[in-house]
Amino acid sequence: MVHVTTDAKYYVYGYYDPRSYRLFYVGKGRGPRKYSHLKSGTGQKKRMIAAIRKAGLKPLVKVIATGLTEREALIVEAALIWVLQPQLTNEISGSMSECVRPPESLHQDLPGFDTETAAHFVNVGEGPTRSWEDCRKYSFLAAGGGRKWSDQLSRLPVGEIVVRYVKKRGYVGVGRVESAVMPVSDFRYKGCALLASMLTQPGLLRHAADAARSEYVVPIEWIRAVPAAEAQFRRRAGLFTTQLVVAALSRQPRTLRFVEDAFGVSISELASAP
Repeated sequence: MVHVTTDAKYYVYGYYDPRSYRLFYVGKGRGPRKYSHLKSGTGQKKRMIAAIRKAGLKPLVKVIATGLTEREALIVEAALIWVLQPQLTNEISGSMSECVRPPESLHQDLPGFDTETAAHFVNVGEGPTRSWEDCRKYSFLAAGGGRKWSDQLSRLPVGEIVVRYVKKRGYVGVGRVESAVMPVSDFRYKGCALLASMLTQPGLLRHAADAARSEYVVPIEWIRAVPAAEAQFRRRAGLFTTQLVVAALSRQPRTLRFVEDAFGVSISELASAP
């Protein structure tokens, strides 16, 4: 998650080639940040600045938008990169790029862009406090061992579509969030609390009385779910993975297509369903 400040001292700037007035780089910052690339840089941007200097000129450094909070600046930066990417030397799409549609996805209906409901990747490790088989059998997702991990589940609003990933195996389920995150002690499956005797991994309940260390769960309606041994993945296919517990999939059309084919679902249709 990107930490941003709320003071309106930020701006978005551009580097222009004075020979053609073509914009070739976009960035955000405050104070003297806009001049930093004149002293250091990498890749195509560095080569462009060197070519301009070789011609006896200097890049034109101009502020495009000002009086912005950091979040506003990040969004403006990401939007400009999205529109102008073919002509820019930016190597990344900006810190808020997940808010901007992937350019190659105009032929698709993307969850979170063309539908109100988004789709999220969820990566929760297997171990002494949780098992995917318990999650699949009793209709939940879990994370814990510290609020750093469990708090990420709060990014899953009711109605959102989730794609569950098991590390080193692949995607194992597609579901819909049924209720907000809660301590495992508050979770009920068909009206009953979970008991250690019911679980493949009873460690799920080990720290249930400790709010900081407890596992937290999100009730899920599994639409398609398979055992970990049947996980779906294709190496070197550009499929999305991350160490984050929760991440948006709206900018991952290749992964969305793979999951749809693997599980026989249409995520865009699921996301738009009432």
